[in-house]
Amino acid sequence: MKKIYFSAAGTTRRLVEFLAEQTGETGDTIDLGTEAYGELLPGELCLIGVPSFGGRVPSIAAERLGRLKGNGGRAVLAVTYGNRAYEDTLLELKDICEDIGLTVIGAMCVVCEHSILHVFGQGRPDETERRQIAAFMEAVKDKRTAMHAGVPGSRPYKPYGVIPMKIQTEETCTGCGLCAQTCPVHAIDSKRPSVIDADRCLSCMHCVSVCPVRAKKTDEAQISMMIEKKGHLFIEPKKNEFYL
Repeated sequence: MKKIYFSAAGTTRRLVEFLAEQTGETGDTIDLGTEAYGELLPGELCLIGVPSFGGRVPSIAAERLGRLKGNGGRAVLAVTYGNRAYEDTLLELKDICEDIGLTVIGAMCVVCEHSILHVFGQGRPDETERRQIAAFMEAVKDKRTAMHAGVPGSRPYKPYGVIPMKIQTEETCTGCGLCAQTCPVHAIDSKRPSVIDADRCLSCMHCVSVCPVRAKKTDEAQISMMIEKKGHLFIEPKKNEFYL
C-alpha cells in the first residue's frame, strides 16, 4: 500500500494517514512535496490526497504525480478544501490517476481547516465525520473494480491560479534554513530565508507551518481584506462527499 500526497501545511497528510489506518496496513509514503519518488507495485492500493488550490490540483503536485507509473494499481482519492469549493480538483486528480495507469475505486472531498484563512473549517473533519470516512474506507479497501459514480467538475478545467500571499519573515528568524530546505518548489533563498521568489512561490503556507520559531507569517492586512471580500463564500458549512 502506498500513501501519496501533497500536503504543504500537513492537513492532507494527516487525512491520508487516517485513511491508511483504516486499511490496517502501514504502507510506504510518496510525498509529492519532494522530488524523491518510490515505485508503485502492480495492483497495489494507493491512497492519494491533495488540497484544492483555487479549484485545481496544485500545479507541482499534478506534475509530480503525472511522472509516476500506476502499474495497474487501485487508487482511493482524497481532496481537502477549506469549506469554499473544490470545483475541478477531484476530476483533475481522477484524470491524472487514470492517465498514469491507476484504477480509481473510490473518491472523497473532505472539508478541513483552511490553510490561510484559519477561521474557516476549524475542527473539521470532526469525530462524526471521521467515522463516516472510516465507514467509506471499509467499503472500498477490498474493492477491485473501478468506481461507477462520476465526480463533479468540468473539462476543460478552470484556469489555474491562486492568490499570491505576502509572506513576512520576523526578526525572530534564526536562519536555520528549514523553510528553504523543504519548500516544495525551492522558492526560498537558503542563505537568506527572508527572500522568497514570488514567481515560484505557490502560496502553499509550507514555510509558515514548518518554521520552528514561527518567524514566517502571513500579512494580517491581506488576510483581513480576504475575509472581508470573500468570507461570505465560506460561511455555510459544506458536507463531505463520497463517490464509489
